[in-house]
Amino acid sequence: MRPSQPTLLAVSRALAARRDALAQEWLRWILARLGAVTVREETLERQVRLLLDLLMETAGPLRRTAFELWQTACNAYGTTAAQRGLAAGDVVEELQHLRELLIRHLSELIAALPARASMATVLRLNRIVDAILATGGLSGSKDVVQVLVPNVVRGADDFAAGNADAGFFAIGAGKVSEVNKTSGGIRFLPISDDPKAVEAMRKFAPYTYVSTVQPAPQYAGVIGSTDLMAYDYLLLAGAHLKDDVVYRIAKTLHDNKAALVASFKPFAGFKPNEMHKPMPAPYHPGALKFYREAGIVK
Repeated sequence: MRPSQPTLLAVSRALAARRDALAQEWLRWILARLGAVTVREETLERQVRLLLDLLMETAGPLRRTAFELWQTACNAYGTTAAQRGLAAGDVVEELQHLRELLIRHLSELIAALPARASMATVLRLNRIVDAILATGGLSGSKDVVQVLVPNVVRGADDFAAGNADAGFFAIGAGKVSEVNKTSGGIRFLPISDDPKAVEAMRKFAPYTYVSTVQPAPQYAGVIGSTDLMAYDYLLLAGAHLKDDVVYRIAKTLHDNKAALVASFKPFAGFKPNEMHKPMPAPYHPGALKFYREAGIVK
């Protein structure tokens, strides 16, 4: 997944327009964090501005030529950091802050890009910053490096701790709001609704689909109309369960959306008249009876 030439030019121009603000904000953070500075402030400022100047080129169409210069500047930054008495972890924190600043300053541009281009741009910026993180003792990444976690909550914790660049979680969840507050802000990245892209997605998750989500107070990280991967929750019933019991359950869910939303806001996306969809397992006869009466199934 790679951003197109026009996208790269747009990113490079946006970086150029924000270069001074980025440099000042990053430098202020470094100086405030350091307390006593063991090298001249002017030296740090020159290095910060040099890195941002090269970043514009590595994010732009001259990236192949500029990348060697970027790596050299990264090594120089690492050497100066050592002279400042910083440990590898300290250097990583400084450069992770640059990553946060880039996403924050470019969020409007990234949000305005098409789905595929926005994700590719975020990944490219992360790969470029990974090169400078290598000066702090970390190895560079490829396009995407998986971080294995036992569940999505642990994945969110790793993201908040700076151990992952992206994660997977349901919108509206309490954990998402928590991470949004503690990490300085998150954003859900849109996916493409192109039929070929949807087909590729369904090779891994056959019953997923694209759903357009609008911003809402309960949806932290949803900035503007956003196409996201969606899948339906299933309520499972044993074959031994009586038909009238399942019938009443299906009817209660269908007729009480407002109560469901009051108990859990993401139920706002629940569509009662789409409760029946093709699934690999058979529907319970009690549920089918209600769906036919409600006109959901003919």
